[in-house]
Amino acid sequence: MQVQTDFTNPSRALLLLTFNLLILSSLFGAAAFADEWKPRHDLVSHTGVLNLTPLPPPSEVFFPGPASASDQPQWLQGLKEWRNNRRVLLRYNPAQYERADLEWTQHIFSQVQLLVWDRSFYDPDKGEYTVDRFLSETEARMGPIDAVLIWHV
Repeated sequence: MQVQTDFTNPSRALLLLTFNLLILSSLFGAAAFADEWKPRHDLVSHTGVLNLTPLPPPSEVFFPGPASASDQPQWLQGLKEWRNNRRVLLRYNPAQYERADLEWTQHIFSQVQLLVWDRSFYDPDKGEYTVDRFLSETEARMGPIDAVLIWHV
């Protein structure tokens, strides 16, 4: 079946154009207002309190070291007080860092991150992972590593 449109009739052409625009706008409107485009959290909570604190100026976060060795204890005490005050300001909760099952992460100082299909980690011709080769090549370049994060996407 073939549909013929008579564009010589101005009112019919206008009606067809209006109909097509209505269809397009409803499709784009549905996509624009769909839930997946909405943030998963509020920047300002329902109580009106800003959840994200403004960034402090550099003068508040960069500290020159003590002027002399005798100033070090007082300087260190001031630094500790500043850190505790920041934790209160940020409403810091250490619960995730104190989990027994994640304690091993506190001893990781050197971590390598790679994609799951990295050629130094996976041989596509043989269809196999080459973990030993990857570790020996990486440690030869960088020194000992404590952990490897394999990124899958």
